[in-house]
Amino acid sequence: MIVAFVVALILPVFGDTIINFIKSFGHLPDEMEVLFRVLRWALSITITVIIFAALYHFAPNVKTPFKHALPGAVFSTLSWQLTSLGFSIYISNFGNYSETYGSLGGIFILMLWFFLIGIILVVGAEINAIIYRKRKKRLVQDEHMTKSI
Repeated sequence: MIVAFVVALILPVFGDTIINFIKSFGHLPDEMEVLFRVLRWALSITITVIIFAALYHFAPNVKTPFKHALPGAVFSTLSWQLTSLGFSIYISNFGNYSETYGSLGGIFILMLWFFLIGIILVVGAEINAIIYRKRKKRLVQDEHMTKSI
């Protein structure tokens, strides 16, 4: 699972860098490049949804079905991917922070990314908690209605 997590982390952020690295050794057919670009996102999204759903299923102290962990997992995955895409664009286009700040610039950018990912994980968990409370409240109300009839 750790390897899958690392792959899900690396592919979106460094996908263009990996493609350029492969191209430096020789010609990469256009079809392969397009396939890699599509698969890097599809594979990363799938792995991340599974990992987050497992996290949101096993981490809480309340028993929740796996399917109830999916809304927060999907939100967290999409937010994670958008954040990673933003950082990938930043690194590719505006990544000269090391000229200004040296190695501290890279550490700062990485810490900012970790901070945003932490917020995303907490918001995903909150989404699942809100949905869980609403479902539980609805079940209690339905049970109360059937008892009163």
